[in-house]
Amino acid sequence: MVTTVSKDNLYIIEDLSLVHTMLIELRRRLAPKNQARKLEVIDQYQKLKVYNKRQEVEKWLRAWEVTYSEAVKLDLPEVVDERSLFDFTRAIQSLDSVYSSTQEYILQEKVDNSDELPTLFALIEKFRNHQRRTAQSARNSSNAAFSALHGEDIDGNVMCICGQKHRYEHCEYITPATRPKGWQGKPEVFDHINKYLKAKPKRLQWFLDEFKYDGKDKGTKTGSNSTGPNSNSTGSKPQDQPPLAVTVALSPRTTSRGTPTTLAPLTTFATLDIREYRLYNTWTVDNTANVHVCNDVNRS
Repeated sequence: MVTTVSKDNLYIIEDLSLVHTMLIELRRRLAPKNQARKLEVIDQYQKLKVYNKRQEVEKWLRAWEVTYSEAVKLDLPEVVDERSLFDFTRAIQSLDSVYSSTQEYILQEKVDNSDELPTLFALIEKFRNHQRRTAQSARNSSNAAFSALHGEDIDGNVMCICGQKHRYEHCEYITPATRPKGWQGKPEVFDHINKYLKAKPKRLQWFLDEFKYDGKDKGTKTGSNSTGPNSNSTGSKPQDQPPLAVTVALSPRTTSRGTPTTLAPLTTFATLDIREYRLYNTWTVDNTANVHVCNDVNRS
């Protein structure tokens, strides 16, 4: 029995032999008087009306429930009628001002219409659930932003090296199993993929093992061992392939008076080195510049 009493309080029971007598004497000497306890609970209640940002929200809400229960037992005026409800809604203003204002408005409407009011426990639990939903939404938004920073959209797709927005396992160029019947694909896209993989041997091996990539020999550039009709022994580019991209610099022709009439091509530049280009069959025109781009040298 002695081990359950603080050593500082042993002097109270050192002359007593009966357990019952010891308990009565300890209660008489140590239990707070009713008025003292009221003052303690009132002080705790007043402190809870201002949220301490260093305290965890859940612990703070739990303290509200415990202190309110004590105040009800002591019949404190601070918790009579709807006072505690309005105290709580104002206390959460620093945590969520919009939610606080909404709940205070709802409570006031109920009071004005003499409707049944919720208990403080119900109000606290409602706010607790609101906090959990808000925290979960914030985590979801954070994850979405993190994915976007890594090239993913909201569906988890990334910008594939084929130029489309999807994951590797859904790419028809990289994963043969996804190709519809009769699918061919563009050789220049395979060229771009092969050039990318050539610089990353480990990635190439991963593509071969994971996706069964079979595009190493499907491009227009087959390397030094190419034997096609448009290839030479050094693996140079095909000689009869039309240029895939053309840059044209245009200058306006003018009359003797300086009035512009038509646009005259000054220079053109053609190239066979092209990747998957979304504006492949269109002009790219800047109305504030004199350089425009198309994919057909005859259109210059």
